[in-house]
Amino acid sequence: MGWAPSVKVIANWFPLKSRGRVGGAYGSSYQIGAACSLAFAGFLAGAFGWKWCFWIPGILVIVSAIHCWIRVRNAPEEVGLPTIEEEANKTNELKGIRKDHHLGFGYTIKALGNPAIWFMAFGLFALNIVRYGFMVWAPSYMFEAQHATISMAAYKTAMIPLAGSVGAIFAGWMSDKVFQSRRAPIAAIMLFLLGLSAWLFPQIPVEMWVLSLLCLMVVGFMTYGPHILIVASAPMDYGTRKAASSATGFIDGVGYIGAALTGILSGWLTDVWGWDAAFYLWIGASIFAGILMLLLWNYNPEKREYE
Repeated sequence: MGWAPSVKVIANWFPLKSRGRVGGAYGSSYQIGAACSLAFAGFLAGAFGWKWCFWIPGILVIVSAIHCWIRVRNAPEEVGLPTIEEEANKTNELKGIRKDHHLGFGYTIKALGNPAIWFMAFGLFALNIVRYGFMVWAPSYMFEAQHATISMAAYKTAMIPLAGSVGAIFAGWMSDKVFQSRRAPIAAIMLFLLGLSAWLFPQIPVEMWVLSLLCLMVVGFMTYGPHILIVASAPMDYGTRKAASSATGFIDGVGYIGAALTGILSGWLTDVWGWDAAFYLWIGASIFAGILMLLLWNYNPEKREYE
């Protein structure tokens, strides 16, 4: 419930030309946080017992909520600053405190009717098949097929979000600097490379564990780069800042259907046809998502007036 409102706040404060970099930096937080939380939970469970794995994170979330309530502001105009549209049009004189008015349910439906948002939604649907496929099933694969210890499989899997945080920052920067704030080109390139790295990973001999670890890090890098573009930067651009939260929620909602599907389908394929079948699913999903991004290669978000 926190992601979509957060994207809305970022969309209110940052213009099109910088949303890739800002979204990448913001998106890296949940990947680094995921890796840190695993280590922190292990420490708490070992030192104080498993119940503290619930108490301490809950307290931290409450502290974070209080901090957001005190410090975070929804939009520039709500603290008397010019909006991003006024900045862009050089009409950035101070106009006093105003509300960031919602433009109505009809406007939201119209924004969600943008075909680019649907392409992004189904792109995330396919990408989440790969993302959760690796996050959930890679430890089992390394334990069963590569005969790694459980602890080693867990440590290697933790490299996926850590490398992904770098990928998120890189993808956001590339989309702003190289592709003039177009998110789809770099997402397409990284998705095709994700498919290639997903194919390469099971081909690496067991004894070449360093190469296997590097390949897994490439998987993380190529997964979370397009992921953050699809769930953060693109919804701001395609849904406009007035419907950014709704666009993010819709895209993320469709994506989680893919996440739920891969939890069942990957396990079933592995049981029936072996691990190769699961990898073929993940490779195919990467390619499908890449093709959807190719269809948006030249898409430029429209600049609209709201005030």
